[in-house]
Amino acid sequence: MTVSDPILAALAAEPELLDAVRLLKTPAAVRVALWLSSVLPNEARWVPIVMRQYRRHQDRERARAARQAALTEGTEPWDGPVLVAHEFSRGKDRQGRSEVIRAALVEFRGRLRLDLRTFFQATDGSWLPTTRGIAVPLESLGELEHAVRKLGEIAKPHP
Repeated sequence: MTVSDPILAALAAEPELLDAVRLLKTPAAVRVALWLSSVLPNEARWVPIVMRQYRRHQDRERARAARQAALTEGTEPWDGPVLVAHEFSRGKDRQGRSEVIRAALVEFRGRLRLDLRTFFQATDGSWLPTTRGIAVPLESLGELEHAVRKLGEIAKPHP
């Protein structure tokens, strides 16, 4: 098997082309792999597409690694409570774990927010947040207070 000049030119222009073809499972990558193997003629037009897909894949992998590192360091995106203002028992969940609703001031992605969230007690005794809750920017605190007062007025006639 002889390697043609266009294939050598493509490999010289894009040194990561072989890695891209090995990693990606897209139709364009398959076409380029078959062209590099001399099975398909004249498929060089797919090389820029494959390289763009490969670079996007690398960017996503770097972003995923950065997110994972930030989560293990505990810095991003949820930095944790700055101040727990109030907490009350919600009872037990379906698995029999204790739950509380916690009102706290938290830092999320570098901004302070009011967080009303359900927490459950893990087997090791620590309290972990659930997805049930709401994070309100501090600028909206007045509107939230107004909404809670209105709900209180509506709920008073009902026992």
